[in-house]
Amino acid sequence: MIRVFVVGLVILSLFSVGCKKDKDKETELPTVDIDIHDYAHQHFPDATPTESGMYVIIQKEGSGERPTRDQLLHVYYMGSLLNGVIFDSTKVRPDDSQLPASNRIFKFKFETGSVIAGWHEGFGHLNIGSKAVFLIPPDLGYGSVQTGRIPKNSVLRFDVELLDIK
Repeated sequence: MIRVFVVGLVILSLFSVGCKKDKDKETELPTVDIDIHDYAHQHFPDATPTESGMYVIIQKEGSGERPTRDQLLHVYYMGSLLNGVIFDSTKVRPDDSQLPASNRIFKFKFETGSVIAGWHEGFGHLNIGSKAVFLIPPDLGYGSVQTGRIPKNSVLRFDVELLDIK
C-alpha cells in the first residue's frame, strides 16, 4: 500500500513539473532575432558601440557629476525587446498606474552588481537629468538564461532617465 502511494506521489510530481514548464512557455515573450548593430544603425544612425558592444545613445544631456561606486541612483526606465514588446517599466504598469510618479522610481546602488552589467556601464555615461537609450547585448544583460518572460540571449533596449544621485 505504501509503495503504491509513493509511486503515485512520484508520478504526480512529474506531472506537475511538466505542467509548470508548459505554463512558463505560454508567458515567455517571443524570441527576437534582430542584430544589435543593425537595429542601432536603423534607429540611431550616428550611434557607435562602446568597447563592450553595447550602445549608449544620449538623447538629453543632464548636468553635474556622473555616478560613482555605491551611490544610490534614482531612475525611470522602460525595458523592451528589439521588436518593441515591453517587458517592464517604471512609468506605465497596469497594476500601479494610479500611483504618483514618485512611487515608481527605481533605486539601485551603482557598480555593486545589483542590476545587470549593461546598466552599470550605461549609467556610468550619464549625469543627473540625462535621458538615454541603452542597447544591451545578451552578455551584459541576462545572457543565456531566460529571466521571467525575457527569452535567453535577448538584446535589451532600455529607455532611461537618471533622476537623482544620492
